[in-house]
Amino acid sequence: KGSYATPTKRADSKSQRTKQKPWRLNAASSHEGGGFGLQKVIDEITTSRRSSKGYSCDASASADSKTWLEIDFREQKAIKTITLYPRTDAKSDSGMTAGFPVDLSVSVKKGDGAYTVVKKLTDIPNPKGNPYKIDLYTVVGYPEATSIRIDVTKRGQPAADEPGAYRLQLAEVKVAFVE
Repeated sequence: KGSYATPTKRADSKSQRTKQKPWRLNAASSHEGGGFGLQKVIDEITTSRRSSKGYSCDASASADSKTWLEIDFREQKAIKTITLYPRTDAKSDSGMTAGFPVDLSVSVKKGDGAYTVVKKLTDIPNPKGNPYKIDLYTVVGYPEATSIRIDVTKRGQPAADEPGAYRLQLAEVKVAFVE
């Protein structure tokens, strides 16, 4: 598994100022190369580009192979939504978005505590290249957490150029906090 503490930068559209994200990332696995890398899932680039395709876990022969991705914010915050931006540079044999999860759960934790599932999604429709927003509001409000974990229990369709290689592939993950 990979763990990175490398801060990422976001260029401000009106100037060359950058904003650091001191988040820590961790994953069950990460394909590092060919434009993919764990840290690229929070680099503010929401479409796949040659230099930054986003995040990809290692390939599996089965869509039912579990994988996960964690983001540690290093401070406690109330989380409103998580938006998953799919890989946009490749499609599946059926013309759908490749590598987008079908079944997943979102868990949160505070400090060194245990993860608690706050949202479970099954049969997620293929986003066809569009972002997929997950609202984390529950009957008790928005969850407060220092970390989130996305557990994928069913991976999406393989890319047409990699038939039989099931992966989780995301161009970006954005987290919106309650203000």
